[in-house]
Amino acid sequence: MLIIGGRYDKFQEFDPEKKKVICKTLRFIAHRIGASLQFTSTEIDSLVSRTRSFLSYMAFNSGVGKASNFDHHKPLLVNAGQDTFASIGTPPMTSERLQRSVARSSIDLWKDAFLETFPQEKSSKDECKQAPVKDQQYAEPLIDALRLQKDQELAIHKKKPEEGQKGNYNYTK
Repeated sequence: MLIIGGRYDKFQEFDPEKKKVICKTLRFIAHRIGASLQFTSTEIDSLVSRTRSFLSYMAFNSGVGKASNFDHHKPLLVNAGQDTFASIGTPPMTSERLQRSVARSSIDLWKDAFLETFPQEKSSKDECKQAPVKDQQYAEPLIDALRLQKDQELAIHKKKPEEGQKGNYNYTK
């Protein structure tokens, strides 16, 4: 398995502390699931070449370089099995916050640390609606009429077993 961090050319412009949180979180996830981790960019030829050779290694079992990079100031290249939890360290949060965390597992701690650095914003586009069938954006009069009819039939069908349990069955031998 390979985790590819694309658009490294844009990632270089990030704040160093934010880059560190992203890199350590990705290293933790990759090490936990036994994956390799590699940053790449189509704008940087050496990274494209490195990614191509790694994909070739994965697909055709060709040779792959032993060189690794764990430094968040440079494009990460971590082959599966070369990293350790000790070298990754603890989640980048204050020791007080770490002690107060109610997370039950290490992945939850890393998630909390990541969300502390990158708070998630709610957007109207991202909201999950309870009943997308009733969303006016997707209204189709013919389909909606058939759907209403089927919903009514289903409601009647659900009531029938209740009525049948009252002893209205006629058993003959």
